[in-house]
Amino acid sequence: MFTLQLLINGKWRNSSNGETARIVNPATEQVEGEFHVAQDQDLDEAAEVAVAGFEKWRRVSALARGAVLRKSAQLMRERAASIAESITRENGKTLQEATMEVTSAADYLDWFAEESRRAFGRIIPARAPGVRQMVTKEPIGPVLALDSVRKAGRYKPHLVVLVRRSESSATEWGFVDRRIH
Repeated sequence: MFTLQLLINGKWRNSSNGETARIVNPATEQVEGEFHVAQDQDLDEAAEVAVAGFEKWRRVSALARGAVLRKSAQLMRERAASIAESITRENGKTLQEATMEVTSAADYLDWFAEESRRAFGRIIPARAPGVRQMVTKEPIGPVLALDSVRKAGRYKPHLVVLVRRSESSATEWGFVDRRIH
């Protein structure tokens, strides 16, 4: 049995209150392990770190960001067998279906890595003389994470959105967490 911790600011750690939930294999109902359940304090810290990290990330060129995505896809493919086995144990999917899911996720990473080469802007014809209208593409920040938590053998989907509280401040972010029933 294993315990999965939270990864916040590059460090693995327990949730702030130590709460955990079991990981149950739906096929055998055997407990495979447990994971730490992030609390509001943990989410706030993760949001602060994400915003601070984004300030560095936004200065990285689109081509370099694409290289990170390509490397992620490569690592995902190299580790596909073990990732698929975990998906099978934790979600009850067949190994073939889980392997296809991992391969598909790696393909998405490759797709978006290639799209980084085409982060073109555009010039829009203006209605008035002497006016130039340009559109440039740039990273806007940490935005959205979707998660679903299984409790008592049932999945309870969550929608977790990182939202900007103020247009004037890039560091004022907050979480909207809505449980979908």
